[in-house]
Parts: sequence; structure tokens; C-alpha cells
Amino acid sequence: MKKKVLALILASLMLLSLCACGGGSGDNAGTTPPPTDTGTGDTNTPAEPAATGWTPSEPVNIIVAYKAGSGTDNTARVLGIELMAAAQALDFRRPLRSSAKIEELYEAFRKVVPFVDVDTVMSPLLDRSIKFVEQCTL
Repeated sequence: MKKKVLALILASLMLLSLCACGGGSGDNAGTTPPPTDTGTGDTNTPAEPAATGWTPSEPVNIIVAYKAGSGTDNTARVLGIELMAAAQALDFRRPLRSSAKIEELYEAFRKVVPFVDVDTVMSPLLDRSIKFVEQCTL
């Protein structure tokens, strides 16, 4: 019984401390708005590409410093499997079409990984799909 009462008291104290740390009045009175980028480079906050109209003119390479077999490899594998399944689904839904960007990705993917219409060993195709995801510059 003493343990339950002690646990209830400690839980209540934790709840009160969380409420006390909030301390906000709910409005933004007295705060300054975040800086906006005027194009003069006088702020450290990067602007959204849509706000400035800037888009990259060549492929953007993202270099990630992780060891082999880490989260990036697993992510590439999952994306490769999902892309292969999505391409198969698009083939099954033909003659229907998707958006222009999806169709562009589909065409590039099908140049590397063919449609699978018979029972076959999938690991070579999955390896091609993963390599496509890792090297994709669309």
C-alpha cells in the first residue's frame, strides 16, 4: 500500500513539474517574429526554395558519413524493394497513367529493372533496384 501511495505522489509531482515548466500564456505577445529572408543575405535562416524560386540546375549529391550496413543502407534497400513493387503495380494498372514525374521515374527504372511476369529469382533484380535508388539523379 505504501508503494502505491508513494508512486502516486511521485507521479503527481512529475505532472506538476511538467505543467510548471510550460509557463506559456498561450499567445505570442512579447515575442519577435522569425526573421525573413529579403535576398540580401542578412539572416542565418535559410529560405525555402519555393519562396525564392531557386531550384538546382544540376543533380544534388548528398554525402552521408555512416558505416556500411547502417541506416542508409537499410533505407536504400527498403526504397529499392518499394520502388520495384510500385513499378510492378503500375504495370498491372496499365493502360492507366500516373503523373508526369512518376512516369519519368518509372521509365528510368524500367531501363534498369524489367517487368517480372514469371516466377524468378528476385535477388539480382532487387540488387539492380537498390543500385538504381543509390544512383538515382531524378
